[in-house]
Amino acid sequence: MSVSESMAILLDKNIWPESLRRNQPSLSTAEQAMLIRSRVAVIGCGGLGGYLACFCARLGVGSLLLVDNDVYDITNMNRQCLCTGKTLGKNKADITAEYCQDIHEWIEIRSIAEKITRRNAARLLSGVDLVLDGLDKIADRFILYEATRRLRIPFVHGAVMGWSGQTTTFMPETIIGLDAIYPDPKDADNPPSVLAPSPAIIAALQCQEALRILTGKKPKNEGSLICYDGEEMCISKLNFSANKKYD
Repeated sequence: MSVSESMAILLDKNIWPESLRRNQPSLSTAEQAMLIRSRVAVIGCGGLGGYLACFCARLGVGSLLLVDNDVYDITNMNRQCLCTGKTLGKNKADITAEYCQDIHEWIEIRSIAEKITRRNAARLLSGVDLVLDGLDKIADRFILYEATRRLRIPFVHGAVMGWSGQTTTFMPETIIGLDAIYPDPKDADNPPSVLAPSPAIIAALQCQEALRILTGKKPKNEGSLICYDGEEMCISKLNFSANKKYD
């Protein structure tokens, strides 16, 4: 029996680990046990993904799959929470796994230094309960989205640029697709500007939604796009229409 499953069994008996006790009463004992038994994949471990993985670890998600083939470079320093002078040149998934393991040593963490592709997506995502989007390329997001549709895995999308960001949720039965947001799945020639607060805020919103899904609640962002505007300091919700594209 794994340590995480042992902890879940203790929670079934209403015995809380001290490191998670402050999750009460926001989370019930049963909900915390569900989180510990959950398997979450974070695809992309840079700006969004670093925060996504850290939030999941602190919530007590019992199993994390971290996928990223990239290494930290100096241009990541302005926004990626685990990019430091000591981690430059090191694989992002590996560094994120080490950090999350230090938060809770009982979490089962697997880091894979691969880029998501149509050939490996099904293999990488096999057995996970939910996928969090930490990618920065639109084309890669479509590969990930299509894989989650085929495997019928909930997919929580997130993206950031400059002062702003967005998130939405695709459940297996969601009618609207990723093409509603990105009618032309092409990436810009140059990477966008991203300010440090934007990925932290969007990752937090993604994890709030993941928390709902993993504990058996209805998602709040399915069928709508949550838009954060840091310059105006506002968050708005745009409901999707099946006959409209959104730029």
